[in-house]
Amino acid sequence: MSDPRRASGAAPLRATARLQFHEGFTLDDAVPLVPYLARLGISHLYASPILKARPG
Repeated sequence: MSDPRRASGAAPLRATARLQFHEGFTLDDAVPLVPYLARLGISHLYASPILKARPG
């Protein structure tokens, strides 16, 4: 059976890192970190929160 991630062209997962966005650390602040994280062997990033939840 073939791996559907390979068929889609997605990069194989090696390591992940989580970025915690907030008022003092935005997407723009994260951009310069990407090359450094890649040198550490991190292949994928995930982040939260991107959007603010509504009350209720």
